Amino acid sequence: MTPMTRSAIKPISQQSSQSETITVSTNDRGYARIFGRIALYGLFIVSAYLTLPDIMRYLFSTQENSVPNPTLLSCVACDVSSDLFDDITLEARAAYVYDIGSQKTLFAKNAEVQLPLASLTKGMTALVVRTHLSADATITIFEDDLSEEGDSGLSAHEVFSYDDLSDMMLSVSSNDGARALARSVGMSIKTDDISLKTGRGRFIDAMNTVARELALTQTFFQNETGLDESIYTAGAYGSAHDMALLYAHIVKEFPDMIEATTYSSLIVSSDTRVHTVHNTNMIAGDIPGLSASKTGFTDLAGGNLVIVFEPEPLHPVAIVVLGSSREGRFSDMRALIAATMNTYARDMSSPDDISRTD
Repeated sequence: MTPMTRSAIKPISQQSSQSETITVSTNDRGYARIFGRIALYGLFIVSAYLTLPDIMRYLFSTQENSVPNPTLLSCVACDVSSDLFDDITLEARAAYVYDIGSQKTLFAKNAEVQLPLASLTKGMTALVVRTHLSADATITIFEDDLSEEGDSGLSAHEVFSYDDLSDMMLSVSSNDGARALARSVGMSIKTDDISLKTGRGRFIDAMNTVARELALTQTFFQNETGLDESIYTAGAYGSAHDMALLYAHIVKEFPDMIEATTYSSLIVSSDTRVHTVHNTNMIAGDIPGLSASKTGFTDLAGGNLVIVFEPEPLHPVAIVVLGSSREGRFSDMRALIAATMNTYARDMSSPDDISRTD
């Protein structure tokens, strides 16, 4: 043991001074720990305040918008395809090929991306009309209905059966017809929302209600035509996946409602005139087993096209093209149809024919 020297022993006054110094230093560290804990708890509270609403919205929206087919949604979240689609080059920003019967994805490119719908909107317009009008209902064309962009040959005071006007709206993509249908049907829709004072407002609200009921999670409508609301805002938005589900539902539940879109031309009569209209889908006559088709084009949307066809009997497939060009939507569709038919020509019983993620 090292012997204690005299130099190690300090006077009492010095010992007291050292003790005070140590006490002050210990208190400082204690205060620092307390303040540090307060700051940490404060940061935690602020963080919880900022993130809790988002967490709650996520939990509740997940429950409300859940779709009874999680396998399909997990598949379309990524880009998948049969190997027969591998060499296809598309102008479209998004595309989707969907086997309706087996609920299998044959091809998906940006299938869940929300894009402007243009006149694909009119499929929902026709669906809401069908579910709210009786078979013998008639629609009178008003002057205000003719203010919409595009001239499909309608005149004020003409009277149509609702199904003839709906056929014209879908085949020739009549904006005037869509406006007249929305106005007329909207006035018969009862609502508790006092802000929806006009027939059109009630009708558009009904369109969005049906979109929610069909679990079209990326879809919402601002008008009944799909025309752009402004140079920045589209009249409707949705995904390629949603449009496949919408038109698959229409073909399954109301095939006669969409049948007019399978013909290259159509004759529709009002009380005073006979209208010969030509399908805006210029390749309708070339598609085998066509059950439904609808075109769309606006500045914001570009070229859109949806079809439902049967590559083999009783085996419907929906194909959707969004965000192509006016002409490119047709070449894109032809390429996807050819690849689909080649896929079905091959032995479809093999599980290796279709790539998918479960």
